[in-house]
Amino acid sequence: MANYNQHGNTKHGLRWTPEYSCWLNMKQRCYNRKNTAYKNYGARGIVVCDEWKNDFQVFYNWLHKNKYEHGLTIDRIDNNGNYNPSNCRLVTRNYQAANKRNNNIVVGVSFNSTHKLWQARLEIKNKCVLNKWFKNFEDAVSARKNAEKEYGIIY
Repeated sequence: MANYNQHGNTKHGLRWTPEYSCWLNMKQRCYNRKNTAYKNYGARGIVVCDEWKNDFQVFYNWLHKNKYEHGLTIDRIDNNGNYNPSNCRLVTRNYQAANKRNNNIVVGVSFNSTHKLWQARLEIKNKCVLNKWFKNFEDAVSARKNAEKEYGIIY
């Protein structure tokens, strides 16, 4: 767990990392009424689970257990659900941009740490047209791209 000095400041040395920024931004969206994104998160009742909210090191460990790498972002599987290990995954920014409440298209590849598999998914107007699991990332991306072509999705 994180070590704290007598002033409550962390000693993990990760303050300027993307992981720490992700953690702070997640909490700001959920708890800071002055944050511009609060209306879409905290105002809707979305919160961060206590284990993540109270301990950056626990969140950091979850990120890396789930194969965090530069360019991936945290995404809630259920957009109405909270930030917690069972409702979050790491995805690309493009996937996250498509995975919104008001979008008609949801497309992407994500890693499921429970099953240790990659999921390729494509939904069009709330109808799932692709939902397949793969052992490796490249096969999942290929399946997703083929489905996008088949359904005429162009970015």
